[in-house]
Amino acid sequence: MKGPAAAGVPEPPATEEETPDTVSLDDLKRQYLALEAQLLASNNEIYWQQGRVLAQIKSELRHGKWLLWVQANLHIDERNVQLRLKVAALPSLPNTTISSLFHLSQVADIARKHNLSPDAAADRWAQEAQEQSYSYSKQSAKAAGKKRSRATDEPPSRRVSKTMTKVEAFAEFGIDTRAKTITEESLTILFKALRQRRHSDKGGKDADFIALTEAYKVLGGKS
Repeated sequence: MKGPAAAGVPEPPATEEETPDTVSLDDLKRQYLALEAQLLASNNEIYWQQGRVLAQIKSELRHGKWLLWVQANLHIDERNVQLRLKVAALPSLPNTTISSLFHLSQVADIARKHNLSPDAAADRWAQEAQEQSYSYSKQSAKAAGKKRSRATDEPPSRRVSKTMTKVEAFAEFGIDTRAKTITEESLTILFKALRQRRHSDKGGKDADFIALTEAYKVLGGKS
C-alpha cells in the first residue's frame, strides 16, 4: 500500500491498469454474479438489487458499449436485463408478493406511469390482472377446453418433450442463445432456483415445473 505523499510533492498519475473505471466494472460484475447465485433465497429482492447494479454498470460504460458488455459478461438475454432495470427504478419493493420478474416489472411500469407508490402500484396491477384474466377466460374458454382435451391424451412428459427444442430450452431459463454455452454448474444453480419457485408447494404451476425439468434435460442437465 502506498504511503501518504510527501508535503508539496504531487502523487504520480494513475496508470491505465489502475483507472477507477476498470476496477469499478470488475467489482460491479462480481457483485452482480454473486447476487445471481442468491436468487434462491430472495428472488424479488435480488432482482431489484441486480437491476441497481446493472444500472450503475450501464452509467459507467461509454455510449454504444452497453449491449456488447451484456452479451460478453452475462448469460441472461437483453430482455431479462431490461426487466431488472425496470424493477430497479422502484424506490423499494412492494409488500405484496409478486410471482415473477416480468410481473414485478409491470408493477414498476404502473408506478412510473401513474406516479404511485410500490404498494399502490402492486394493488392496481393485481386488479388489472384479475380483470384481464376474467375477460380472457370468457372469450377463450371454449377453444382452450378443446386444446386441453387433445393435449391430455398424452402423458405430461411426452407433451412437453414432443415440442421442446434447444432454443426453447434456453428461453425457459432466460438464457441468451447468442452468448457462450452455459456451464453445467451454472445451469444446475439456475435450475434449482427456478425449480424451487415453480414447485406447487410454492404456488407454482405443474405445467411450468414440467417444462423447466424438460428444458434442463434438453440442455444436458443431470438428474
